[in-house]
Amino acid sequence: MKYGYMPHFGMDLFSEIRFAKRHFDFVEITLRPETNYTEEYVRNIKNVLKNFELLGHLFWGIDLSKKEVGQIEDACRFINIYKELGVRKITVHPSSGDGKSIEEIIKNNIFALKKINDFCMKNNIQLFVENMVKPPFNKKTEFDYLVKNISSLAVTLDVGHANRTSELNNFLKLAKIGHIHLHENYGEKDHLPFTNKQRLEKVIKKIKDMLYDDTITLEIFFVLKNDKYISLDGNERRKILLEQLEIIKGL
Repeated sequence: MKYGYMPHFGMDLFSEIRFAKRHFDFVEITLRPETNYTEEYVRNIKNVLKNFELLGHLFWGIDLSKKEVGQIEDACRFINIYKELGVRKITVHPSSGDGKSIEEIIKNNIFALKKINDFCMKNNIQLFVENMVKPPFNKKTEFDYLVKNISSLAVTLDVGHANRTSELNNFLKLAKIGHIHLHENYGEKDHLPFTNKQRLEKVIKKIKDMLYDDTITLEIFFVLKNDKYISLDGNERRKILLEQLEIIKGL
């Protein structure tokens, strides 16, 4: 398996990429909507990467629960940037929406994802859809329906999200899992490091038991200290991620 690093928004992107190159097999980057990705900036990212594997993660604020062309165009605009950076795997979040029926939310997401997936296919990019914590795409049944309606769509299994909804064992049965986001959760708090080695070992065993041997991103951004949910950044976050990586590789 290959293990990846996800940069922190609060850190310099170039520094984060250099760190990933020293310790991980790839880096997974979320392009920020407030950033101006000029030709020069994109070229500088490519120069720092220097053929290091890059995965894409579309910004989660893109709303696919409405039939809004602008939201789909935003997704495709970011995909064009990822293409320029050499990305071949991109993860997208389906949207839960507000004030709509479950049926309408599912229908609108399928409409948007088909458009985005078609755009990806034309650019030789594999699109992955990630399981969420809010309905309707937090349960395997609805998620399976989504994937079956878009045959070429693959799956990013988010372990922490699946554990929050007690659906991990169900999601592991999906046949199209091609990428994994790995992090711990305690109740509704997730994106945490594993502090219990046995819990981590149990998760890794389940992943290996399904004969998975592809990419896993360590998606860790918080810790619990004295029952407080605290954001990690800088050297402390990097240290914790390296410790987690060492444990995982040793299992």
